[in-house]
Amino acid sequence: MKKTITIILILLMNISYSQNIQKLDSIIVLFPNGGAIKGLYKYQNDLLTGVDFFQKNNTDQWVLFGSDTINYNSDNLVSSYIKENEKTVYTYDNNQKVNTRSRYLWNTSDDDWILSSIKTYYYVPNSELIDYTTSTNNQGNMSSKTNYFYENNILTIQKEYGWNDDLAEWRQNPFYKYEYEYDTNNNLITYTEYYNPSYYTNNYDDTDWRNGDIKKTFQYDVNIEFAASNIPFEYLFYLDLGVPNAYPNNQLISSEKFDSVNDQTFAIEDTFNYYYSASTLYVNNTSMYNNFVAYPNPTINQVKFDITDFEKIEIYDIMGKLITKTKTNTVNMENVPNGTYLYRIQKGNETINGKIIKK
Repeated sequence: MKKTITIILILLMNISYSQNIQKLDSIIVLFPNGGAIKGLYKYQNDLLTGVDFFQKNNTDQWVLFGSDTINYNSDNLVSSYIKENEKTVYTYDNNQKVNTRSRYLWNTSDDDWILSSIKTYYYVPNSELIDYTTSTNNQGNMSSKTNYFYENNILTIQKEYGWNDDLAEWRQNPFYKYEYEYDTNNNLITYTEYYNPSYYTNNYDDTDWRNGDIKKTFQYDVNIEFAASNIPFEYLFYLDLGVPNAYPNNQLISSEKFDSVNDQTFAIEDTFNYYYSASTLYVNNTSMYNNFVAYPNPTINQVKFDITDFEKIEIYDIMGKLITKTKTNTVNMENVPNGTYLYRIQKGNETINGKIIKK
């Protein structure tokens, strides 16, 4: 049975700045069995520097169990990040384009990082677009090559080739390909992996592509612009595309990860819901709300607010009409028409505002 994971991303307004700056604040993973994992995002000078991960113990308290660390060079480009027992290191050329990406694994016996693979990037002349990449293993032997294909400077297809040890050259036919689809605002909406079973035969068929292991879909609020270039791509999309201009133009609101059931069928494995604050937060400070979350959003029937010691929660339509109010942290919206709504939470002398989407 496939498990469904809901990941909730909260972007809060940093009101210590004179301009509106939205930052990825936290991520909560909810499991069907009631378990949960929470990640709190840490910043320094507007750069994401790490994520602390928590899980709930037997007394329903969040307990730290791991941390990711992100480092930058003097040009504020990601130089490395460490996730559990894996480290990724980037180098750049004189034009600040990625030159190499090296992966290391932690060796407990030697108490040191051991090189696992190196990917080298090659670019279209006089362009930031990647032409192809090559990967080598920890012995320096060629393992794979990926060619990138574009339409109007937007990545649409990647094809991955293997290395022929006997001929000491790249194989002519790809064994994997990845297709990308976009909406009219050039936001990535579908990422699909395929493989070709005829790759290992003498009769290669370029039309015989089967479903690979992963497919992902993404949905956006096209009415809201989203600037997230200060967040490493892996912490935003959970895809290692290595494409510098692939950040979305609009705010992500939801996405799904599919796993292949067979060569022709995918099934949903994980569901991601992304949450944002309203354009303005009427609060004196935001430190006490770092753990605040409302979910699920979008919702079908009810919304739960993970907040305590408040007086009331009010829900308004976009015209300012009061729809419902409650003194509990759960709001029933089952009989409310689909659309966008605003919530207002009264907490002492402070008011917290946000947005809910009813589907």
